[in-house]
Amino acid sequence: MQGLRYHPFALSELLLLLGLVGGLLCAVHFGVEVGRGAVLPAVAMGLAGAWSVFGSRRVWFGSLMLMVAGGLLALARPPPPGLPAAMLRTTTDVLVSGTIVRPIRRRGEGFEVLLVSARLGLSTELAPSARVRLQAADSAVVRGLACGDRVRAWVRLGAVRPVSNPGVRDPAAVSAARGIVAQGPVRGGVMMDERARGWGGVRDRLRARYRRWAEGALSAPADGLVQGVVLGDGGAVSRPVRDEWRAAGLAHLLAISGLHVGLIAWALYRSVAWVLCVLPWFVCRWAPDRPAAVMAIAGAWAYVWVAGAPVSAVRAGWMLTGLLGARLVGRGSDHLSALALAALLVTADDPWALTDPSFQLSFGAVVALAVGAAPLEDWLRARRGGWLWGAPVEWGVRALGVSALCTLGTLPFVVWHFQVVPLGGLVANVVAIPLAAVGLVVPGVLSLGTVALVDVGLGAWLNVGAGVCHWVAECTTGAVSPLPTPGATLAEVVVLSVGVVIGLIVLRWRGDGSRRARRRRWVVAGLAASLVAAPALARRLPGASADVAQVTFLAVGHGDAVVIQLPGGRNVLIDGGGDPTDRVDVGARVVLPALAALGVRHIDLMVLSHPHPDHFGGLAAVAAALPVSVLWTSGLTAVDPRFAELMRRLRVQGTEVRPVRAGMAVGLAGARFEVLHPAVVDAGLGANENSVVVRVTFGRFRLLLTGDVERHGEAALLASGADLRATVLKAPHHGSRTSSSRALLRAVRPALAVAQSADRGRFAFPHGEVETRYGDLGIPLWITGRYGAARIRTDGATWTVDGFTRPW
Repeated sequence: MQGLRYHPFALSELLLLLGLVGGLLCAVHFGVEVGRGAVLPAVAMGLAGAWSVFGSRRVWFGSLMLMVAGGLLALARPPPPGLPAAMLRTTTDVLVSGTIVRPIRRRGEGFEVLLVSARLGLSTELAPSARVRLQAADSAVVRGLACGDRVRAWVRLGAVRPVSNPGVRDPAAVSAARGIVAQGPVRGGVMMDERARGWGGVRDRLRARYRRWAEGALSAPADGLVQGVVLGDGGAVSRPVRDEWRAAGLAHLLAISGLHVGLIAWALYRSVAWVLCVLPWFVCRWAPDRPAAVMAIAGAWAYVWVAGAPVSAVRAGWMLTGLLGARLVGRGSDHLSALALAALLVTADDPWALTDPSFQLSFGAVVALAVGAAPLEDWLRARRGGWLWGAPVEWGVRALGVSALCTLGTLPFVVWHFQVVPLGGLVANVVAIPLAAVGLVVPGVLSLGTVALVDVGLGAWLNVGAGVCHWVAECTTGAVSPLPTPGATLAEVVVLSVGVVIGLIVLRWRGDGSRRARRRRWVVAGLAASLVAAPALARRLPGASADVAQVTFLAVGHGDAVVIQLPGGRNVLIDGGGDPTDRVDVGARVVLPALAALGVRHIDLMVLSHPHPDHFGGLAAVAAALPVSVLWTSGLTAVDPRFAELMRRLRVQGTEVRPVRAGMAVGLAGARFEVLHPAVVDAGLGANENSVVVRVTFGRFRLLLTGDVERHGEAALLASGADLRATVLKAPHHGSRTSSSRALLRAVRPALAVAQSADRGRFAFPHGEVETRYGDLGIPLWITGRYGAARIRTDGATWTVDGFTRPW
């Protein structure tokens, strides 16, 4: 044994065994449907174990590379077949049956139930790897449900179809990658066909009981925060609270991670070791650290299991298993090799985890800590004994350094997913992490262990702890505003990642002076090349040029948002989308990132066709971020706080608000904007019929924007005698049955029509009758909810239309 060279990672033999066993389990778990997607991660584990046994010092690097390759290969696998064509846009309920495969979680205002081995109706059976997501309105619908239950329910079903927008990451793309092919709200209740047999039902009933206890015993926002921190149920946290924590850089505390798992393992390890140390007969025969390590590993995995096994918790569990397992076999350990083990096992079980933000943020933070911890400790050690240097100062500097490392490691992923840089998080985490540990994690885990038996009165502790943590988040956001990065491109994130990697390499380097200086020259040269290449790599999407105009119809669900970019950098925004239920800020999530990706820095003209939430809901976020010169409206108002906020923000920046009528026109950068409707506002007809209708002329290219006019509005347009011919028509009222009359379509004679609609759910527009009408008249119809955003480029004589590709 003395002649063998072992990699510092302690689990050499165990890792090899896990590689072989994991490969077998992967094949059984995924089956033939996954095929090659499960093979490479399993092979990677076996090779990593073999390399470790034979003494390779790059096991962690090779393992991570194989993990990435295996995950990418799995992602390249075609998704499971989707819904039958007849069910894509059905307006009737479908009987869905299947087996629950994931713990019940909150989603939006309700709950989420994920089914596998699903059957639609009596005859349509989906592929074994396909999943269906059911959305329940309240807790009564999901009460008593658990993993493994065979259930059925009547559902208004729709397909999961990611839509593409410039600069926007669609979460539906991740759902589709994970095999979720359909979703919809439950109509009525969920019927039980067969109760699950096993521990999964016990776990889910415990989670449900704890959820009810938190909602009854705790006040807001503690009830949602505790469910997020203890159960990993982030949907329980209200959107304002979640946005506040995200802006403060504390969103990671709402997810179960190494902090939670590590605290549990540390407490169990210390407790068991202390108990065994006071037993002389045990200490004389065995070392107490090994049974303590076994108990810590078992307790940590028990909590990961109860929490629903989110990716970040599973990563922490495998890392802890590797590090403590080293003590079981008497070997040394290092964090990078433990991280490699965790990465391999997580992706072997779920190759699609690579697309999960929790996976990326968790591994980014741990990599940065593993690389930078040793240099940080060396730096601190060199300054001990200095003037005014003491334990409190050293603790503060160490906490700040750890926070900086975590921020650096997660920065590219935060920018990519959340499109913001939380500047205050660097300092806020120094205070919030220990407060969250003492005020949320410790009492939360204790209450989880006791609420199944008796309420021991931990509610006051959790209320105070959650209140203090939320106060820190509010203070941080108020003192240091986050730096928004809407529309960050993939190239920009890659360049940022290169800079982060180079910075971590510089921190890690050691050696003699000449060797360090030689390496530093290479790094400086690489960093300089990256900075020089950054402007070329990070170019925004092409917009208008000296003689070309661009029109972009954004996919904002059920709503309108049209961006017009003209030569000379002039920009026009027609409506801004919006969620009528106010669950999602469409302006911040879709419109602003799209404007940033298109290179829009100011709005010369904003048009609000009519005051309905699906048209003005997203404009407030735009008005808060960009200067707006002029706003055109119909003159009608809405009794809605979001409308009042929009008008307040426009008044603050001095925007000219101008009610318009038919006959008004303005020239802008070679384009002419003419108002065709309304001539007179008739409040009795409603806001839709009084929509502002605008015709845009650029050379021989004409664009007719019709808002939500219906029968009366269309009749008024036809009776006005105006020349309605246009190259492109925005379908009136999203393509509803009350609009797009044959008379209007014959008068406009468009070469293309665009319907801005979600194409699913309650407003499954365009209506089938209207879609058939467009087809009968030979008019191509682009539906944004089906095909994504549409981009039209024209030089005034010719024009082209295409969409936006989604980077993985």
